[in-house]
Amino acid sequence: MASSNAYYSNAEDVLRRESSAVGSKQTSKEDIFEIYEIARCSKHIKDHKCKKVALQFPDSLLVDATSVAYELEKACDDANIYIMADTSYGHCDIDEVNAKHVDADLIIHYGESGLTQSATVPALHVFGKYESPIDCEDVKRSFREAFPVKETTRIVFLHHVMCNYVVGEISQSLVNEYLYLSIGQLNIPTDPGGSNLTTDTKDSGNVLADLCTKSCPGCTCRMEDESKPEPAESDSNNVEISQSGMETDSLHPQECKDYVTGFYTVPLESDKSISDYEIFYLGPKNCQSLQNFILSHPSCKVHVYDPEKGYEIMRANTNRQLMKRYCLVEKAKDARLVGILVGTMGVSGYLQCLNYMKEIAKFAGKKTYTFIMGKLTPEKLANYLEIDIYVLIANPEHSILDSADFYRPVVTPYEFSVACNPNQEWTSHYITDFREILPGGSKHVELPANRSQEVTFSLVTGNMRGGAEDEDFSSTSNTVALRNEQTDVAVFGENSSAQRLSERSWKGLEQSIGATAVSKAKEGRSGLAVSYNELMEF
Repeated sequence: MASSNAYYSNAEDVLRRESSAVGSKQTSKEDIFEIYEIARCSKHIKDHKCKKVALQFPDSLLVDATSVAYELEKACDDANIYIMADTSYGHCDIDEVNAKHVDADLIIHYGESGLTQSATVPALHVFGKYESPIDCEDVKRSFREAFPVKETTRIVFLHHVMCNYVVGEISQSLVNEYLYLSIGQLNIPTDPGGSNLTTDTKDSGNVLADLCTKSCPGCTCRMEDESKPEPAESDSNNVEISQSGMETDSLHPQECKDYVTGFYTVPLESDKSISDYEIFYLGPKNCQSLQNFILSHPSCKVHVYDPEKGYEIMRANTNRQLMKRYCLVEKAKDARLVGILVGTMGVSGYLQCLNYMKEIAKFAGKKTYTFIMGKLTPEKLANYLEIDIYVLIANPEHSILDSADFYRPVVTPYEFSVACNPNQEWTSHYITDFREILPGGSKHVELPANRSQEVTFSLVTGNMRGGAEDEDFSSTSNTVALRNEQTDVAVFGENSSAQRLSERSWKGLEQSIGATAVSKAKEGRSGLAVSYNELMEF
């Protein structure tokens, strides 16, 4: 049997590999219109006069791709519909690279989404429905059992993007029972690709200021009965009596503030923080969006209703996870050669993040190399043995990787910023979105004026690092090699890739012209590369 390793694939496994899309059940024609929102998509195409529309599906929904494209073509005579069968990066990312091959002026993204702003091509999100049926009555029953005290308990209701279609039905009855229930709203991009394709709400401020949606905590209109006459004017203490008989301070929606975290915008009381609330999450408990939220808010108690497994209280060991991530920060401090992995081209700000990573690496005296990769594998990264650590610029849904499978650690931009910027502190509130640490972001911290010469102790290697004698890899020269008058290569540029290659003991296949004896040609291997019929004898 062929041997296998973490850094190369087993030949027999490749031959037996099956596609995850095989065996998927095709959606009926009646459900196609509802699940894939054909009417909304066709209206959007017509309203914005889109001529070339690219459809992006995850592998699990590709079985319905042709049916969706057929219905859209029938509804939009002037538009050409294209199906992107393979994504350049993760299925949550907007694949602008493939869309540009046909010069598309709109991407319709189906299924689970990272809700990130597209960089150049406008995008429309269609979440569809969760693969398992959701029992709304059981969700409400579990919610009431988890929070029996309705008058004082502060709760934030969050949900997975593919559960969005049932949130309205569930929250409509719960907000009338719980005074301090806050409904988190998805941060769906409203200005995709820099074009005003939808109503611009950038200057609208707090969306609850002009219209009460009953999603803000403490909103007294939840307790009002429209069939009853208007209550009399309250006294000087401004106290109102609700239907439940509870005295409550008069809280107008304008007194709420919008708290933005990851996927969600959550209305909170102006004098409260997210840590004062308990979290109820509707969706799969192992999804990355929930894990990111828990990592960023370790003090919050999280209740989860998984449509497949039911209700439970999350008991994640956040402190242990943060300790593991901080260990990677220490390794990033020791690294001299850094590989910056561009894991997305569909998230706005990725180029700014790339430049910022180079800037802070240069400040810390590190040498950087840029790699543009689609789907990362340990085999790809193991080809570059000289790299000490990698920084992954990607959608927040895909930015945190388990480095145990990789030859070198893979860190996030936030972790690398902590390692290189002395002013950036490591806190218990982990940052998953790289745009928050960029200049102009809410968590951005300026670099010091000068690089410190203080000697520090490495917690990983046990060696001393820093100081005036520490090797500086941040050369400002872009010269690869210096040439003499005969234009022959004389000296490689400092810390250049050519210099690194010349120091390798094995540099690949060498021609050895004149040093190899002449011999007759022999029959070589035959068959597929993953499984040759016979091997040559050497």
